[in-house]
Amino acid sequence: MVKVVYITRSVPPHIGHWSWIQILRRLFKDEFQLMNLSRLRLISNSIIITEGTRATLYGTLVKPLNNCLAAVTLSPSILQPRINKLYSTADVGIAVSNIILNILPNKRKAIIYPRPPELEQLLNINVNISDKKPWICYSGPPLIPIKAYT
Repeated sequence: MVKVVYITRSVPPHIGHWSWIQILRRLFKDEFQLMNLSRLRLISNSIIITEGTRATLYGTLVKPLNNCLAAVTLSPSILQPRINKLYSTADVGIAVSNIILNILPNKRKAIIYPRPPELEQLLNINVNISDKKPWICYSGPPLIPIKAYT
């Protein structure tokens, strides 16, 4: 019996989420399933983790048949009132940045790791291209400024 179902629009999932999907796979072994929106089937008695708005909409529809819905939000689309209301139906809201964490309407919310560095930190990095120092590489969700950064 599958205990945890991770629903995503894209297969493979976003590379920034791959590390913690692997952790879920190791923790739940045969009880974990990765499902994509194009191959949906009815699920019940599971913990559903959804990635993005479309997957969360489906998760909300099947929520009464399941134990828990945890919705991961990746973008500033959460600022739209309809989408914010959709995320409020989830039992747990999961954010990928502190900014989005503060916007999430859920009473129970968490932040996932790895998560992107705050934009303010990145803007303060001085880089000399001629230096042969190691470069910083980040493979998470796209950094989308939703504050008035200049």
